[in-house]
Amino acid sequence: MALTNILSVQLVDADGKPKTMPLYFANTTTLAELQDYADAMLPLLDVIVDAKITAATVQLQLDLVAGLKASALDGNRVREGALLRFPAADTIYKHGIFVPSWENAGFAGDVALLTGAYQTFQATISAGAGDPVVSPTDEYGNDLGAIISGERKFRK
Repeated sequence: MALTNILSVQLVDADGKPKTMPLYFANTTTLAELQDYADAMLPLLDVIVDAKITAATVQLQLDLVAGLKASALDGNRVREGALLRFPAADTIYKHGIFVPSWENAGFAGDVALLTGAYQTFQATISAGAGDPVVSPTDEYGNDLGAIISGERKFRK
């Protein structure tokens, strides 16, 4: 099965209910090609739907670096992990990132450890705190500050 890139178009109906329409493309498709396709397709879609088009997003497949583990380790599941909380810059809000399958040794009770390798990982999330230079944001584009907390959580 080949990996694909995904162009997702979000539509919202008159009742405010959203629905996403995914379109799949070969993993060799570039971001520029997807933008060109969206520029041509979205006006055509807009004419034939009653909903309002509110967003178009892209999910690109990346090459994985060499040296990652060859198989999952037993003893944990992806539904169990650590919920890391960060302050969102210039807001009163916190942003949570759920890390699936956080190893059991990475907890003291239900509190996620934030030292050693765990600290090194979470530093890649806080704005400007780590390497690489770019860092994730919250869904509104606000930079994330130094970690506030981490705790064991279960997600379906």
